[in-house]
Amino acid sequence: MILKSFANLLAFLAVSIQYVCARDFNVADFGADGKSETIADAQIQKAIDECSKSGGGEVRIGNGLYNCNCIRLKDGVMLNLDRNAVLKMTPIDGKKPTALILADKVKNAGIKGFGTLDGNGTLYERKDNFPGRPYVLFVKDSENFSVENVHMKNSATWTFRIFRSQYVFVRGIKIYAHTNWNNDGIDIDGKNVVVSDCIIDCDDDAVCLKSDDDKFVVENVSITNCIIASNCNPIKFGTASRAGFKNIAISNCIIRAASESNIRNWNSLSWMERYCVAKPITGLAGIALEAVDGGFLENVTISNIVMTDIQTPIFIRAGHRNKDDKRSFIKNVVIRGITATAQSQISSSITGVEGGRVENVSISDCVFNLLDGGPSSDGTEKVPEEVGSYPENRMFRTCLPSYGMYVRHADNITLRNIQFLTSPGKPSRPSVVSDDVSGLRIIDCVYETPTFEIACQNVQKSGNILLGK
Repeated sequence: MILKSFANLLAFLAVSIQYVCARDFNVADFGADGKSETIADAQIQKAIDECSKSGGGEVRIGNGLYNCNCIRLKDGVMLNLDRNAVLKMTPIDGKKPTALILADKVKNAGIKGFGTLDGNGTLYERKDNFPGRPYVLFVKDSENFSVENVHMKNSATWTFRIFRSQYVFVRGIKIYAHTNWNNDGIDIDGKNVVVSDCIIDCDDDAVCLKSDDDKFVVENVSITNCIIASNCNPIKFGTASRAGFKNIAISNCIIRAASESNIRNWNSLSWMERYCVAKPITGLAGIALEAVDGGFLENVTISNIVMTDIQTPIFIRAGHRNKDDKRSFIKNVVIRGITATAQSQISSSITGVEGGRVENVSISDCVFNLLDGGPSSDGTEKVPEEVGSYPENRMFRTCLPSYGMYVRHADNITLRNIQFLTSPGKPSRPSVVSDDVSGLRIIDCVYETPTFEIACQNVQKSGNILLGK
């Protein structure tokens, strides 16, 4: 209810911004006609500056190609791109811009229209985590910002980053990013953010919530009605998790294989070949919820997701890779209505560490179509702790002792009305394996194992186990 009201508020704010646009400015009147090969920064920037000084309005960019190095949005300015307008990142010797479009400490502004922001990412160094590459759009320390319908492509690094900003409304955008390493789609590090009706197709994480500032909690975020494709994690929280995440809702999304992969082909890795990643282009975990840098994750609801061509449907991890003693935790997570078709033997997992547990997770009303095979197991296979490792479904370097769900260092976990299906034949591993779990409830689940009694293994180290049919 809260998030619905919040979504309505943001929709109102987005409309309000449009009404504020009392004056129109055309960049052609400032010398940018989309026909010149010269850098158009000065002309476009002057139009934006004049619009802002006049009290706000709309800056129109007509059809054509505009070579740009960095355009800075200002208070009250709505940048409007015609359908065939292209702003293309064009490097200038000696200059290292933060982004093609930068909104830094801006209020009541945004970008709309059906034009294109082209990051021209092939011109930049192709190395993992290489510094100095520009975003396509960077919204930093800003408030009341809307982005609608624009197409972003070919980023040199993360495509669209929201950082320490609030009341951000994103609707109907398209992102295509397969030109470089670290090609995230949209990275959300903000408060009161709504993302809806977007199509995202990228090489790295597609919809990624990050918490980079240890004094800024990411909260009140709604993501809905999106089509998401990624060669890493389609929906991901917390590789950066210094403060935390709370009150997040994700719903009604489709997850599918990325259109291409220029960086990663997972089934070419020798150890992953052993665990049978069946296709060269797959996502890692369809849903990855992580808190590993001293921050927390709580009050998260994810519902009605259809995913195909991922390796692992669900990956939940509370770790401890920060150097101080502050422990991350995950609690109060509801996941329901997931239909997933997996393409690897790396099973779903819910894992914490000693001193940083996962609590109160409910997964219900799901159908998991899982890849058959994997090593035979009685549920006692030793899984390394990997307390400080980078969190990913493949972090344990094993496909895990269960084919359906592995749970460790967790409390009050409910698995209800889940179908753990494999085809063809019977799996060689149990469906569910637990280790150091208190309050595990497995109710009305379907397993492709000979008997219910052997569907769940290794519960002797866990307490308060409820098994029900």
